[in-house]
Amino acid sequence: MKTKFTFALFLLISFIGCKDDLEDIDSDVYVDSSAFGTLSVPTKADKIYWNYNSSGGQTKVHVATGGGGFDVTSIDTPGSVSSATKWFFADANGDGLADKIYWNPNVNSGQVTVYLSTGTGGFSTTSLYSTGSQSSNTKFNFADVNGDGIADKIYWLYSNNGGRIEVSLGQSSGLFSASVVPSNGSVSTSTTFYFSDVNGDGLADKIYWNPSQSGGQTQVYLATSGGSFSSISVSSPGSVNSDTRWTFADANGDGLADKIYWNPNFNGGQVTVYLATNSGSFSTTPIYSGGSQSNNTSMQFVDVSGDGIVDKIYWLYSNNGGRVEVSLGQSSGVFSSTIIPSSGSQSSNTVFYFADVNGN
Repeated sequence: MKTKFTFALFLLISFIGCKDDLEDIDSDVYVDSSAFGTLSVPTKADKIYWNYNSSGGQTKVHVATGGGGFDVTSIDTPGSVSSATKWFFADANGDGLADKIYWNPNVNSGQVTVYLSTGTGGFSTTSLYSTGSQSSNTKFNFADVNGDGIADKIYWLYSNNGGRIEVSLGQSSGLFSASVVPSNGSVSTSTTFYFSDVNGDGLADKIYWNPSQSGGQTQVYLATSGGSFSSISVSSPGSVNSDTRWTFADANGDGLADKIYWNPNFNGGQVTVYLATNSGSFSTTPIYSGGSQSNNTSMQFVDVSGDGIVDKIYWLYSNNGGRVEVSLGQSSGVFSSTIIPSSGSQSSNTVFYFADVNGN
């Protein structure tokens, strides 16, 4: 089994359509993610551990302490013992706290279930149900595409409805609208969709990438209103290599999601940042920092220090005792060479998520 390392964060880092578990941040989150518009007050993302084969499948929250560290004591809540379960952590009711969202295509007719955050690192035991999917090929994501501060549900199944994207707007109750807002998608299994605010208007934009099409360009479809996106894309250089991992997150603190590239088999496995220009495009000037040459490495980008700049989070279950290593982001777009270690896992079945579940 490939390592999976996922997150949700308040900087609109979300994507769907990845081709395997390692890249599938929406849950397999792979997280996005993310479920929020542009935030005026940065928050610290907490570390959330889940292993379906350990501790009864509980989700374990390690609250962020500041400076890239996390509390060694976890707050444990019921989880799942099924490897088919997908977790997402995003603000489903607009209170500024990341809620726990569950989906398993083989359970409860594939419904999506929301457990609201209590604000202390735990989650309500009350289940809020909405329409899901019984196909394991479905990709769900939760990101705020209409700018109301509530995560919207984004559905994509390449083999259904012409591969279109379907947005169900989030509501303050923690439920999602039964009506869907459709937009262009893809019928290719090689496609990846990301959702992140690249132009700073508070709406998560739709970003398309397919290494075998259009020269591997990344194509941004700016969010318009009501869950819709422009039909015209803003294209920029990408990659024709399917091993490439993209993340879209604010690496310099200007409120725009930058394009972050990593390929373990290219350029010594360095991480490369291309700063956003606010028009939906990105600078062609690369900003390099340390990476990894191992395909099993999980490299994620989320603000765990609360300064409004995403930090680089490295995890390789077979390296350094499986510890999580944080390199703090800087306003230059470079990540610090200083490592802040914290507890991790030596199991490839483990998933780590990052989201602010207590509002700190």
